[in-house]
Amino acid sequence: MHQLLKNNCNSHALLKRRGMSLVELMVTITIISSIAAMIIPATQGDDLLQARSAATVLRSDIELTQIMTMTNPSDPMVIQFNKLGTQYWIAAAASPDTPISLNSTSDAYLMTIGEGRLAAANGVTIDAASLPNSRLSFDMNGAVFPPMSESVITLHCGNDWVQLDVAPMTGSITDLVGVTSP
Repeated sequence: MHQLLKNNCNSHALLKRRGMSLVELMVTITIISSIAAMIIPATQGDDLLQARSAATVLRSDIELTQIMTMTNPSDPMVIQFNKLGTQYWIAAAASPDTPISLNSTSDAYLMTIGEGRLAAANGVTIDAASLPNSRLSFDMNGAVFPPMSESVITLHCGNDWVQLDVAPMTGSITDLVGVTSP
C-alpha cells in the first residue's frame, strides 16, 4: 500500500509540473547561445574576416611606428602605403621609400597583402588616399604629423570594409566596420 501511494504521489507530481525551472531555462539559453556564437560567424562572408585580419595587422604596425617615433624622436618613423593598395612598409622619415630592416634579420619591414602576416588577408586592398603622399607619421608625443583633421585608412575586400581612424592629437586608432550594398 505504501508503495502504491508513493507511486501515485510521484506520478501526480510529474503531471503537475508542466514548466521549466529558472535554472533549467538558464541552462537551455546558455546552450543555445553557445551554439549560435559558433554558427553565426561561420555564416558571415570571408570578405569581412579578411578585411578585419588585415586591419588588425595594420593597426599593430601603425602603433609600432608611433612607439618607435616616440622612443627615438631624433629618428622618426613613417608608415608608407603603395599606390596600388597592396603593400605598406615602415621606414625612416628621412627616406620613406626605403623600408627599415628588422632587427633579428636583414629582411625589410615590407608587408604585402596575401603574404606573411597578411596571408589571411588575400584580396584586401588598402586605401590611404586621405593621407598626404599615402604616408602616416607621428611626432615625438604620438600625435599625427603633420597635423591634419582626418587620417583615415580603409581596407576593402569585396563589399566589406574596415576603416581605421587615427586621432590627430593622440594617434589612437578606432575601427569602423561596414558592408557596402551590392
